[in-house]
Parts: sequence; structure tokens; C-alpha cells
Amino acid sequence: AVGVIDKSIPPINPMDPPAAYMYVYNSIFFSYATETKEPPLEDGLGDQATYASANQDLLGVTHYSMTEVEGLHTLATAIIDYRGSRVVAQSIIPGILQGEQLNSLIHGSVDNGN
Repeated sequence: AVGVIDKSIPPINPMDPPAAYMYVYNSIFFSYATETKEPPLEDGLGDQATYASANQDLLGVTHYSMTEVEGLHTLATAIIDYRGSRVVAQSIIPGILQGEQLNSLIHGSVDNGN
């Protein structure tokens, strides 16, 4: 996350707006927790909502993991706050970035659960 915030890791989508940049480093997917409202909310409320949304996403992943349902797997997920920025880090679904298989993603699996 430090490399993302310090801009030493290039984004995988450099043509998009900087707030939408996504990064991959050491098989970890990184993205900024950013406000999606246009125009942004006034008085800094957008930052609060964005941070709360990222927290709720992480809480949801945690609760799914705690159900201990056989065969249910979740992504390793972390939220990193560094130098005034919030970055979400997640493990990558194996095979998701391998071209042709990208279109075969079905409910979190590129190989139909095999």
C-alpha cells in the first residue's frame, strides 16, 4: 500500500481518473477507497461515507468468513490507512487476470469451482 500511495507502483488502468486507479503488486490487488458521488458531498462527508463503506465491506467479508460454510471462500481483505489515504488490499482470484478466462468468471471462480 505504501508503494501505491507513494506512486512507485503503476496503475493497471492508467487511462482512468486517478481516483479510480487499480494496482496489482505481489499478487495483491489494491484500490483507493474513494467517493463515487458526482459532485462530491460537501463538508468532507464524502470521505466519512467512503471510509464507512470500506469498513462495512471488510465487516461483510469477516462475517462471511465466520459462517464456516463448507466450500465458501472469501478473499483476504485488508484496509490500510497511510498518509491520509485509505487503500483496500485484496487477494486476487487465481486466474482472474489471465486474458481469456476473464470472461468465464462465475460466482467467484474462473474454473467453475474445480
